[in-house]
Amino acid sequence: MTTTKNGDLFSIWNFDGHIAYEDITKETEDFDMKYCIGTGAYGYVYKVKLPRGKIVAVKKLHGLEAQNPAFDKSFRNEVKVLSEVKHRHVVKLYGFCLHNRNMFLIYQYMEKGSLFSILACLYYVVTEKCDVYSFGVVALETLVGSHPQEILASLQSKSACNITLCEVLDQRLAPPTTAIFQDIIDVAIVAFACLNSNPRYRPSMKCASQGFLTRRSSLNLPLHHKISLQQLMNQEFKYT
Repeated sequence: MTTTKNGDLFSIWNFDGHIAYEDITKETEDFDMKYCIGTGAYGYVYKVKLPRGKIVAVKKLHGLEAQNPAFDKSFRNEVKVLSEVKHRHVVKLYGFCLHNRNMFLIYQYMEKGSLFSILACLYYVVTEKCDVYSFGVVALETLVGSHPQEILASLQSKSACNITLCEVLDQRLAPPTTAIFQDIIDVAIVAFACLNSNPRYRPSMKCASQGFLTRRSSLNLPLHHKISLQQLMNQEFKYT
């Protein structure tokens, strides 16, 4: 649903169509800080319970941003990108509002606090090595064609010794040639180095990127299709 009133634009996707700008401002008492559950560089996040009981997270941009005409195009571009993203690990965008007083985005509300608070519990500070781990997950996901949840679990057990690289590769693709298999091994070694359970032993992002640009000529493994995940994990990550 898209509505326009006095030059304001309000749009909602995948919703019941009864939500309105007035609902948001009423339920937050005109964005009273007692409803605020988080803050960021561009605005505050509010927990809002709508008249029909639906709970959403509303990210209201700072006033200076909303009053800047040049920010309008940037805001619309962000909305366009967010509306096209469909991934189970990306919070769902319900809609947005361009108002003469306020700009805000309406998201699916997620329980258990912010991602920052969760990461803070997992890592006593959040460092670059957290991003390196996430990069390793994405690199591995590229090889297997889906989220590598089961593989990540197996890395913490002895079962990784019995799982070969070929078994976990994306089965929708044709079996790799020898040359392509060498490239796959190189990517896998970088990915597993990034997934090291000890953050201290993960490479920096610079080293990881260099690893993709150079081939490891000192591979201590025979080039065959029975290489296990454990063997790849045990490879010392180097780049030249």
